[in-house]
Amino acid sequence: MVEPVIQVKAVRDDPNDDHVVSCAIAAGAEAFITGDKHLLRMSSYEGIKMLRLGSFCGAVRARAERSIGRKHHVRQRRMDRSRSAIDTAPKSEAVCEPACQEC
Repeated sequence: MVEPVIQVKAVRDDPNDDHVVSCAIAAGAEAFITGDKHLLRMSSYEGIKMLRLGSFCGAVRARAERSIGRKHHVRQRRMDRSRSAIDTAPKSEAVCEPACQEC
């Protein structure tokens, strides 16, 4: 549970939403996931992003794909260096993350 230390007046269109922003600040949140049109219209407040669930999931997915892609390419380069010139192992034998779609 988070108890807001200060009460902000951040949401002009709906002051009833101010407590939500106050709690996000007290929690040290980077983002707040919401469907509330007044909060979404703000876009951000003191560095806290107001995001729809779909936008948040897309950002998490993109971050994960970048992370998996880096691991895939590092592992693939290591394998390429360790193979001999006559090795013709198919790409499907590459060691990769389970979620990688490239192998």
